[in-house]
Amino acid sequence: MSETTISGGRSKSWKVLLVFGTRPEAIKLAPLIRELSLRPGFTPVVCVTGQHWRMLDQVLTLFRI
Repeated sequence: MSETTISGGRSKSWKVLLVFGTRPEAIKLAPLIRELSLRPGFTPVVCVTGQHWRMLDQVLTLFRI
């Protein structure tokens, strides 16, 4: 996928907000977060709700989120 250009010749970067609060949600979204971070033109922005932060901490560390 090529980057989209806007007027002035600057490339546009898309920020994608991913919100989750449970360990299963984090596990499901981890591949998407990784893929977005590898693609030019996309910046994943992660928002953790803190619903189950103790269990989430392990998953976030494991997937380097």
